[in-house]
Amino acid sequence: MKKEQTLGEIRILSERKVPYVELKLDMDDETINRLAEAGWVEIQHDKEALVAYAFTKALQEFVSNAKRAR
Repeated sequence: MKKEQTLGEIRILSERKVPYVELKLDMDDETINRLAEAGWVEIQHDKEALVAYAFTKALQEFVSNAKRAR
């Protein structure tokens, strides 16, 4: 079993509204795997992107758990 770790303080300093488009893509498994591999290689060097991804996933899990607890 994975030991839960405690994080330091996280403060939201500001927010900005960002318009975006979400695309639904269709591609074969080989293309998915190649893009995932390329993304993994690139993101390892981008701490801000890694933190944003981890924070987003944590918020999604928190909201999901909160909805189930109702």
